[in-house]
Amino acid sequence: EAQQTTVRLQGRVVTVAGAPLADARVRTDATRGPMGSQFVGQRVFSASTNAKGEWAILGITRGIWIFEASAAGHAPHVIAVSLNMMQAPSTRALTLKLPLHLRSLDELRSAGADAAALVDDLAKAVAGGRLPEPEEARAVLERAFAMRLDWPWLCAAGDLALLLRDSGTAQSFFKKAEQNSPTDACGPLGLASAAMLVNDFDAAVAG
Repeated sequence: EAQQTTVRLQGRVVTVAGAPLADARVRTDATRGPMGSQFVGQRVFSASTNAKGEWAILGITRGIWIFEASAAGHAPHVIAVSLNMMQAPSTRALTLKLPLHLRSLDELRSAGADAAALVDDLAKAVAGGRLPEPEEARAVLERAFAMRLDWPWLCAAGDLALLLRDSGTAQSFFKKAEQNSPTDACGPLGLASAAMLVNDFDAAVAG
């Protein structure tokens, strides 16, 4: 069997305005192999950002990868990426660049009275810049379901659903986000990530 191509992933964690976030945490987990097959190999990697918000992970191979970024004072951001590189005889690693954008809790707090009611719960769940535990994320989502939220919170809720690997719930939030703010990238990107979780690659490309 041919050796898999190894990828060095480089990226930045920044705010939605583009400011770099130092000491942010990036964690990635392979959910499936190429085109939805069973994944083989090391599937979990992590990294922290430097003063410029830059991070790098070496050792990624072909498959569907979920990237989770977190930082103090910000809601987590989650995206799915399909890395189906061609196997090559060269031992030189391929290099891809992946940006991760985090939305501040202050921005979510200013998105409306209903949204502000959820920020305290989310702030506790991500204290110290950590990713929320599944039970904490579910508690925030359960409250979000009953509220009329503006699009920044819809994006944050969609990311929480992706964190739980709940594709259907994520799609519902990201669809509303896309309708409320058609020019923002979070809706299409979130829908594509949700589609990848269930191997719907046609929808992922369309998103």
